[in-house]
Amino acid sequence: MNNKIIELPIFTWFYNSIHEFDYEYITQDFIQNIQDDPGCYPSELISLYNKMDESEKNDFCEMDSLFSDFYEIDYNQYKLDYSKSFVDAFNDNFEDDLKKIWITQIKFKGVSSPQYYNYSTDSLDVSCNICINKIVKYLDSEKEAFSKYIKKHNTSYDWYNAFYSNEYDSYIKELKEDESEACITQIMSFYISLLDDRELLYDLHYKVKDSVYEHEYISLINNK
Repeated sequence: MNNKIIELPIFTWFYNSIHEFDYEYITQDFIQNIQDDPGCYPSELISLYNKMDESEKNDFCEMDSLFSDFYEIDYNQYKLDYSKSFVDAFNDNFEDDLKKIWITQIKFKGVSSPQYYNYSTDSLDVSCNICINKIVKYLDSEKEAFSKYIKKHNTSYDWYNAFYSNEYDSYIKELKEDESEACITQIMSFYISLLDDRELLYDLHYKVKDSVYEHEYISLINNK
């Protein structure tokens, strides 16, 4: 068995996706709560709120700004906890299936986020054990289907540059030369795509949301 660190398939990225911290929900909740239970907020915030006219109180941007002046959000901790929980949900769904193609022991390693999203996206990194010879044997048994899959998903076109190869032989070569980190992600994606009775991404996302709550990452700014 070989141990590899790879990007977990199915997970997309945080920025502007279903995984992103739902700040709009938090602001909407704030708007409702400050009307229903103003006592749970700092007196200075309430004083500023009471000085606002009705049009400002009904303006989402104004209320968002008021909230942001007093509260901060630990986005990094949210990403970390969300990612760990996503790996747990992924294993709950696919661990037994992936053992059939000799990919086992998938464990969270970290989450990487680029400073800018021009050329790369967030990646959820995991370690896993693989048996290269048995994975090669599996691909040989699914050569036609896998070839179609990588042609469809890994062919560049206008405004899209594919990150992975779309040639079957390159996957076999990388596996046999033990340079397989990138292609293992694609092989896992292909195998999971055959399990078409599941709403993959949304199913995992909602499992995570049962344990990771935005409110836990909000705190009063120290000087307030």
